[in-house]
Amino acid sequence: MSSVPRRRHARQHRCYSCDELSRNSTKKVADLVLMALCLNLGPASAANLPEGPESEVEADALDQPRPATDQKSPVPVKPSKEPSARGLQLAVLVGIDVLGWAGYSYDTRVSLPDGQQLRYRGTAGAPGVMLSFGGAVTLPGALRRITLGASLTGGGLNSRKRPVIPAGVVTPFSQVNLQNQILNKYLYSPGWGPALSLYVDHDLGFLHESRVRAGYQFWRQTGSYTGAFEASGRSHALAGYDVRLESRSHLIRVSVNDYGSFQDPDSNTTTSHRSGRRVGIVRQWGVSIGTHRTIVIFAGIGPFWEIAR
Repeated sequence: MSSVPRRRHARQHRCYSCDELSRNSTKKVADLVLMALCLNLGPASAANLPEGPESEVEADALDQPRPATDQKSPVPVKPSKEPSARGLQLAVLVGIDVLGWAGYSYDTRVSLPDGQQLRYRGTAGAPGVMLSFGGAVTLPGALRRITLGASLTGGGLNSRKRPVIPAGVVTPFSQVNLQNQILNKYLYSPGWGPALSLYVDHDLGFLHESRVRAGYQFWRQTGSYTGAFEASGRSHALAGYDVRLESRSHLIRVSVNDYGSFQDPDSNTTTSHRSGRRVGIVRQWGVSIGTHRTIVIFAGIGPFWEIAR
């Protein structure tokens, strides 16, 4: 009877050992499979790992700094349209000046047949159209925003129809004869000499890739009417006249300057600037407003040269 319980106890002990071994093997296999899955999923799935030594290793790997390639590249800075240093720039301009209105003064002297000398002074205004020829110099370095210019204009104000005797003044000669004689003699000649214009501009900024400038302009032009006329309708005696004209204004001017270079756009700009001159065409247009109700609309075109820095 005692041998039967011993056999049963031995069989039960062997069964318990097999079950425990099976459970341990299954747990090890599950751990190996879980580790393989974690390695395949990478650092992104480290948060889902079970707590243990393996999960701590993966967490430490996540705390390491990322390589430099993962950082965002810096935003490229666009180069300024205005070079930091520019050489001396010379320009020659040919253009047209349209005077919407300009005031002028006159000084009229009349010599009567009897030798009497009369003098009359006054002011008037008239429009006009002129052709201009001039040049400009843009200073280099720290003064690169300043431009100095000068021009001479041919033409003048359409003043031959304007009176040369102040309104309301009674004269001992025929003002109508005097005015008609000036109108006929200067029908195809303005009577004005070349005008001198000097200006200084300062760069304000850019408008659609063109430089916008503003500055001060001085304008002066002189002219004259000389001849003889019949002093009265009752006599054919002639009287002489000498009319001196002058237009002088101080103006504020604003201009837009478009520079186009002859340089090949595919060439190295830095090398070309350092090696020699930059050559191109400049187109300019603008308006001037000043004293004596003067309004000038101007436009010009011509070559420019930028001397190497």
